[in-house]
Amino acid sequence: MTRFLRHAGLAAVSLAAIVLSALYWPQRSVAYAVSFVTAYASLLCLTVTLGLGPWHAMRRRRMPTSSYLRRDFGIWTALLAMVHVGFGLFVHMHGNVWLYFFRASPDQGFPWPRIDPFGLTNDLGLAATLLLLVLLALSNNWSLKRLGAVRWKAWQRSSYWTAAAIALHAAIYQLLEHRTWAWLLACWALFALIAGLQWAARRPAPA
Repeated sequence: MTRFLRHAGLAAVSLAAIVLSALYWPQRSVAYAVSFVTAYASLLCLTVTLGLGPWHAMRRRRMPTSSYLRRDFGIWTALLAMVHVGFGLFVHMHGNVWLYFFRASPDQGFPWPRIDPFGLTNDLGLAATLLLLVLLALSNNWSLKRLGAVRWKAWQRSSYWTAAAIALHAAIYQLLEHRTWAWLLACWALFALIAGLQWAARRPAPA
């Protein structure tokens, strides 16, 4: 029942944020508004997911290999990220997904990959998306039992690489789109919180 209520609450809050952003974001397309708000919502869920372990460690409490609370926030990190990607592909290039990763070829020659900041940040976003899909597929008891605790946990640790890819993806897009200071501060405060908790949890205990 607790998990059901948690998922219902996260779904309700996410849906409300999506609807409100689509209805009331001034001078922006629906695709942009939904992609934007789900990016920050996903990042907030990621912060909770990666922060629970260090928080327990700092309180000298051992966290189980698989915590339903951490797993549920990880699931919503991935789900909101998928919505972000889906709508984000219609913000630029008129929905032509190909042009996010390859340069247009006027003479129909070989399609060269984009190596400009726009192309590179989309590559990072794609890498993070694929990692999140893998983690989402493993976020169940069957996978934990099938892989065993050690292997399952090793896969889950790839979430740190995912967070790094997301941070770089966010940094480049913020520069390209000239985001306001308020959104920049909100984004990097969450990344700083993740990094700070991880660092604090790994400090040697005082003698």
